[in-house]
Amino acid sequence: MVEFQPSKLAMRVRSPSPALSFKKESIKFLVINRLTGQFLSIMTLIPIKEALQTVIDSVKVRRPDTVNILNALNLVSAQEVISKINIPPFENSQMDGFAISVTESTKFPLTLDVVETVFAGHNPKKLIDETVACRIFTGAKLNVGANAVAMQENCDYDTKAKKVIVNVPVAPGENIRTVGDDVSQKQVIIPSGTIFTPAVIGLAASCGIDKVKIIRPPKIGIVSTGSELMSVGKKLMPAKIYDSNRLTLSALVKQLNLKVYDFGIIPDDISILTRLLKVYSKRVDVLIISGGVSVGDADFVKTSIQKLCPKNSQSLQIAIKPAKPFAYGTNDNCIFFGLPGNPVSATVSFELLVKPALKKMMGYKSYDIQYVKVEAKQDIPSHNDSKTHYLRVMLKKDINGNYSGVLSQKQGSHNLLSLANSNALAEIPNRRSIKKGQFFKAIVTDSVAN
Repeated sequence: MVEFQPSKLAMRVRSPSPALSFKKESIKFLVINRLTGQFLSIMTLIPIKEALQTVIDSVKVRRPDTVNILNALNLVSAQEVISKINIPPFENSQMDGFAISVTESTKFPLTLDVVETVFAGHNPKKLIDETVACRIFTGAKLNVGANAVAMQENCDYDTKAKKVIVNVPVAPGENIRTVGDDVSQKQVIIPSGTIFTPAVIGLAASCGIDKVKIIRPPKIGIVSTGSELMSVGKKLMPAKIYDSNRLTLSALVKQLNLKVYDFGIIPDDISILTRLLKVYSKRVDVLIISGGVSVGDADFVKTSIQKLCPKNSQSLQIAIKPAKPFAYGTNDNCIFFGLPGNPVSATVSFELLVKPALKKMMGYKSYDIQYVKVEAKQDIPSHNDSKTHYLRVMLKKDINGNYSGVLSQKQGSHNLLSLANSNALAEIPNRRSIKKGQFFKAIVTDSVAN
């Protein structure tokens, strides 16, 4: 049985690991056999910030590509987009009413002959002067000569006599959308590095832009490893469990609007694992593998990644809980991310390390982890294992936008129910206790109700 001793038999050693070249101080542990007391190895735990920076530095922003505007959702603009037209392209009415010609000295009430009715999409034909009006509807093009629109609620309209009485004074320019009021011709409407949200897509469409240049999104392959796993939909056999990681990670990737390739389950056989990972890596840009990155006898993923990425691969032990082990590597074909097999650990590892790396590849201007300040609704005890803990928490937001949170009851790395019933990860540093009413940082992972 293996034991990690940070203080008694091992004495914590705070010094950088030359092999890993981390910028800040790492934490070293002696790994001993608890039964025999035999020394096995030295484990170096590195801070999460250093691990993230190492992973981020290993990936690059991808090449640009041109896509239909509707396919750009959640992707990043590779160049600025310039409007070729004014929006609106012509003067039009802000509301239903009557287009009229007025001056500052026009007297009201004002009685006018209605010479035309114009709906949106129709070109007006009549000239408007001080004696006539045009019945006009929202968005319709303004008649030549008209310089204001009287609200229909402020008018009395005799449909038979075709006369209107404007009861309330209207100033020149009132209730009119001028040319270029929203967007001017040759204006930059989408800067480079902008994420194509639904609103941004709508803006581009309003300017007649149907294709945009984006950072080409990476194709993502998902693999689960473990001879104990079975795919959902099959009858569960003795000593087996259903594979949840593949589906969870696929859903997390799809939230970034990235295409997912499901490569199924690979058993705990290093030759099969290495052969299949090599095959799969030629079909995708990123391969996310769960399981097989710890120190067990059947944990082969980190070894396979090292074989496939001989020039650039690392197996990390990160000073966090859950999700301590992590492996990654790059070669000419693919980037490999090896995540822990426990479901919660795999999710935490994705949120802290993989998601920021994918965002960088996609061209995001900022891929830093975003935190919110949360008021604790209970005491959170301290821990002393030299790790930062990421605890599942359910957040609520008040009418002022302030967050409060309650921890999930079960925090084991296998407890998926508590993960499903949470919407954030509370970041609790080593040796820090949080009293009820005090504040902590959290990473929001799902929507927060008021």
